[in-house]
Amino acid sequence: MTSNTITHSKLQALGRETLLTMDESNDINITYPERLEVMSAPVVSLFPSQSRETTSAFSGQPPNTVRDANIVQGTFWVDFKLDTLDPSGGIPFAPVPPPGYEHEDKQAAIIVGMVLVILAITVPTMARIVARFRSTEMRLGLDDYTIVLAAVREERTPKSARPCWPCLRQQPSQSLATVYPCFQIWMVVSAGGGRHSWENTYEDWEEFVRGLSSCRLLFFVTVGLIKISITLFVRRLADRASVFWRLAADVFLGSLVLYVLAALFWNSLFCMPPRAWFSRQYAGSLARPPRCSSDVTNARVFSITHTVQSFLLLGAPIIIMWHVQIDANKKRRLFAIWICGAVTVLGGVLQQIAFVITNDLLTTPTSWAPGTRPPAPSAARPASAAGAGMADSSIAGAAGD
Repeated sequence: MTSNTITHSKLQALGRETLLTMDESNDINITYPERLEVMSAPVVSLFPSQSRETTSAFSGQPPNTVRDANIVQGTFWVDFKLDTLDPSGGIPFAPVPPPGYEHEDKQAAIIVGMVLVILAITVPTMARIVARFRSTEMRLGLDDYTIVLAAVREERTPKSARPCWPCLRQQPSQSLATVYPCFQIWMVVSAGGGRHSWENTYEDWEEFVRGLSSCRLLFFVTVGLIKISITLFVRRLADRASVFWRLAADVFLGSLVLYVLAALFWNSLFCMPPRAWFSRQYAGSLARPPRCSSDVTNARVFSITHTVQSFLLLGAPIIIMWHVQIDANKKRRLFAIWICGAVTVLGGVLQQIAFVITNDLLTTPTSWAPGTRPPAPSAARPASAAGAGMADSSIAGAAGD
């Protein structure tokens, strides 16, 4: 009996030493010593797209490494605000493949869609630049206000009595807007986006979460910068209207600056420590749960504010131009352009108020940002405001014309 006890103790000690010699990236959380009992044997994927051998367990399965256990624990703490579940059992409410499941994914469709978004942003902007440079009646002026990354250049007709119409040339905010779909493509290529959750490992989820958090930060800052650029255009229109409209434009511009700063700092410091929001593995390795804001509250505050500002920004130029003396044909053309922008903004609003009910987040690209949560039973999330962001780009294009 004593011999068996000694042998068993030696085996346990040997197992612990083996785990301690794992890759240094598999940090061990001493707060949860039971994680040391997690098996470390490699798992072979059963899915065609995951035929390679991996050391990370698939979503919903028990953790296969210490990093897996930390990722599961970090998901419980940060995303679900749960500190009572045992990470050694995996995520109990993760989706499972239905009977007779055959591999399918949306990766190609997502990549094609994001490429079209990039083209929709860059092609009209570049066409506008070419048109301005080829014009013999306009010249480039000095840079106006440069707020954070957004810039607006002004074009004037020299020695002309006609109104001074600014042109929204290629600007950093438009360039920044193209980074958002690039992030989405990266999430598909490197983080398992577009595949079902059960076909991805916990390491895939870790990378996917990093992309989600970055997209939320990038999205709200970008749409704020685009609105600032458009507001600078509207402000010049207001100079020829009345004192009231100039003051209103200044107040609105100030609100946009506050919006960008709030989006930058709130989404950068969403959790304390901040790194916990961008890495579930790091969050789960902490001795105690990180302090995090409500992601639903965050998404709703910025999404609703973004939508209201879009409507105000869309309607103000129509009212202002009504009081500005310009050619009637040009006025009608500008009105028609802004009506097209209104339709686009309406599409963005519908995306804001729509809800996506799913527990398979990785195959639902409309939920990737700005308000996201990992798979949960009947978890309702507002759809992505990417369409509303495109609406801002459309308004910018209209203003540039």
